[in-house]
Amino acid sequence: MLVLGFFFHGSMAGLQALAPQSFPTSARATGVSSMHAVGRVGAIVSGILGGALIGWGWDFSQIFFALAIPMLICAAAIAVIGLRSSWKVSPTAPPAGGQVHPVNRLAT
Repeated sequence: MLVLGFFFHGSMAGLQALAPQSFPTSARATGVSSMHAVGRVGAIVSGILGGALIGWGWDFSQIFFALAIPMLICAAAIAVIGLRSSWKVSPTAPPAGGQVHPVNRLAT
């Protein structure tokens, strides 16, 4: 349970930290708020689904294994978002070699 909670809450915190980078500035507030709304709905449905799984005869090892699938998807999403943001290059950064384009000369 400790490891499950550690990775589950860590992945949620990671997605919340990386979510603003996934949306353009004009839609950032709506995108992050929509992400939180989906998360709240998931929190409500998870209690119902957990009760249903126990009612259907699933034992706890099967339920924990089923919980690992969304965590792996979340970890992959964090990795993709993190890699994608590290590939972005600042448009005002001078190119390698220190040469500044004439249009950007005033900006640097």
